[in-house]
Amino acid sequence: MKNLIVFLCLLLATAASVSSTSAAELVNRIVAVVGTDVITLAELEEATRAEKQKIMQNYQGRAQREELFKMQKEYLDRMITDRLIQKEIDRQGLSVSDEQIDQRIEEWSKQNGLGPEDMKAYLDRQGFTLEKYREMLKSSLTVQLLLARMEKQIVVPEEKVRAYFDEHKDEFERKDRVHLKTILLRADPGVETETPDERRSKAENIRAKIEHGASFETMAVQFSEGPNAMAGGDASWIDWSALDKELQQVLDKMEPGDVSSVMQFERGGEKWYQIVKLVERETPGESSFEDAKPKIVEILSLQRRETRKEEWLKELRESYFVKVKL
Repeated sequence: MKNLIVFLCLLLATAASVSSTSAAELVNRIVAVVGTDVITLAELEEATRAEKQKIMQNYQGRAQREELFKMQKEYLDRMITDRLIQKEIDRQGLSVSDEQIDQRIEEWSKQNGLGPEDMKAYLDRQGFTLEKYREMLKSSLTVQLLLARMEKQIVVPEEKVRAYFDEHKDEFERKDRVHLKTILLRADPGVETETPDERRSKAENIRAKIEHGASFETMAVQFSEGPNAMAGGDASWIDWSALDKELQQVLDKMEPGDVSSVMQFERGGEKWYQIVKLVERETPGESSFEDAKPKIVEILSLQRRETRKEEWLKELRESYFVKVKL
């Protein structure tokens, strides 16, 4: 009997060891090969962890499995693209020096009126350390260098611009509208830590920073409580007739690029402080070809950039050999 117990214990231990090894092999399974690099299932799982939780909460059964597989494929494709771009960066010997990163951070800080402590507080709110931010900035700037080389070859012929204008004239008819960016703060946040007077002072302080050179867009990302905060406060184009009379009177005295003083308005029973930047104003009428040309060049350049980028990524895949095993 004793021998039987010993035998069963050994059998269970072996099974556990095999099971553990199999689990490790599954996690470390290769899901993609990019040149001489590999992407493992563990890396993919780590990248998709947050998105996976959302899908698990919102879907069930077959729909859940389909959404998980679709999401994994999309993330894996991005990871492959990132590896390909990094390989090309290495091949071309592109790099960004620490001095260039320091300069970019200093320029950004001055532009937005941020001292060292303000910068640290801003990064803390975004969930980044300065070291992590520098790492991300270096990666971003290097990719920009690579894409800039690729995009230098993109030229939009004059005849293409003219043809687009002739085919889309109705799209360039000027309307009675304004392009605005806004910073919104609740006048009464409903918490004991800030009074309505302190909120007004906060809004005035934001306006003062902008007046002294801080970027309106960055101030919006940092402080605005409006729905467009993360887009730099961009409210896009708004029909003139949809604006409040008080705001119309303010905008009538502004030129593109001007920023308003702090205004107060009430909507839905709630009071707000608002700072508005007038980006552009349109008055009704037909646009000439010369007026429309910059916008058309922008549209066609973007189309060509996207097409060239897709072609370029396809060429990279062929150059470095990519095999997906998901």
